[in-house]
Amino acid sequence: MGRWMSRVLAAGIALTSSSALASNACDAVTSRDKDTVIVFAPPSTFTICRAASEETDVVTGRRVYLQLAPTPGSSMFRFRVHGQAAEPRLTGLTRRANDVKTLAAALEDLAHSSAHISSLSIGGAGTAAGAARARYVGIVTPDFSDAFARVRQRIDDLGEATRVVRRWCDELKHSDFPDPGELRVACDGVESPEDVTKATARFDSESAAFTNARDLAREAMIASAAHDDEATNTATAHTLDLARGTAESLVSRANELSVVARSLARRLAALRIAISTIGSLRPNTPIYLTSYGEAGNALLRIDAIPVGVEEDARDVDENQVSFRFPIVGRHYFDIEIGAGVTGGMPLIPSITTNNNARVIQGNDVDQFVALALVELEPLRFAWPDKPLAGLLRFPVIGIPLSRDPTQNFFVGGGIGWTGVGSITAGPYLLRELSLLPGHAIGDTVDQGTTLSAITEPKVNVGFYVAASIDIVGLFRLFVPEHLPALDASTGRVQ
Repeated sequence: MGRWMSRVLAAGIALTSSSALASNACDAVTSRDKDTVIVFAPPSTFTICRAASEETDVVTGRRVYLQLAPTPGSSMFRFRVHGQAAEPRLTGLTRRANDVKTLAAALEDLAHSSAHISSLSIGGAGTAAGAARARYVGIVTPDFSDAFARVRQRIDDLGEATRVVRRWCDELKHSDFPDPGELRVACDGVESPEDVTKATARFDSESAAFTNARDLAREAMIASAAHDDEATNTATAHTLDLARGTAESLVSRANELSVVARSLARRLAALRIAISTIGSLRPNTPIYLTSYGEAGNALLRIDAIPVGVEEDARDVDENQVSFRFPIVGRHYFDIEIGAGVTGGMPLIPSITTNNNARVIQGNDVDQFVALALVELEPLRFAWPDKPLAGLLRFPVIGIPLSRDPTQNFFVGGGIGWTGVGSITAGPYLLRELSLLPGHAIGDTVDQGTTLSAITEPKVNVGFYVAASIDIVGLFRLFVPEHLPALDASTGRVQ
């Protein structure tokens, strides 16, 4: 079935340029253009679209829709997302339609069970009873008896089938049915359950009358064989004609009911096909899939069922088209480890003793420093899945690993590559002691002077330049991350 579908669709789609189809696929998305829309062009072309542009992946947190593109040959199939809750898979309508078809066939057999003239035996018809028997067996043939038995077993199915059709039609007419045209075929002018029940009741009554008349005719035939006189033959002939009359009435009733049964069988089949369109993709009409909460590799499966063919679960896998696509997580921050150099800072004062003199000296803080950097990628807010969106890093917060983080502060910006590393620069703020006015590096102070007497805490501003690497990113270069496999229709991990 799957190979047959592929050949039929491939033959039709060969009429359309595949390159033109791929390039124009996103032009068909006229709604939901701010969301992600996956366009499926049978037999097996998928295009991820957003804002009229083709994408290579799907981003977490965005609503994802699926849209069917009309292509030559695609109208021969119904397409549905595999696993997505839609139509009830077990309605019982197919089995009931088959039961009613069987009943209709039995009714037709009963209606056409009379014997052909060429098969009638007229031997022994010289008496009134013999002639009546010949007329009787021309109607009540072995085919009549067989069909009559089969009809009596199933005649009650007719009323129940009518009620089932009426219930389904009444329910679906008041719902947002996807294809009212399909429903109209099944439900317009549906038979009245009350009328059908009355007709089957009349058939049951006439069946009882025929059974009783047949038994009386059998007893009359036995009596006629035992008493071969004119009165007995006349009575037997009368009884046989009565039995034949009830049989002819049954044939007429069967002919009427067979029309009703055939109509109901067609309605049940049409109703089953109509219900099967629930959840089916309709051309140029996007349906909601899901919104993915985590990154991974999604598998989207489309079931293709030939139109007018009853769906068989054994054939669904053969008629399945698959599409795998990546789901990219939203990444706004990088945490990196690196080394930087600071500059532009004044010397830090201290007092030392040199040749019995206390001298103010300066300590240089412009040196290398180990840093942990937290970097925001602001362009990711607009383009979360674009590689170049991670180029700009601003703001960048540096946490010193080789200095006191409560006294040393690093902020700034830079450029980098997501998962690899970056180069950043910016102001370096140091909260340290500074000399009071009137004191300078190299001055001497009195023996009793303390450092706190000639200094005060102050925030000095310099600069820094740092190079850093993404440790996790580099690790992933050698040990690739195992992303989960997700069901595209639900977003759940498979």
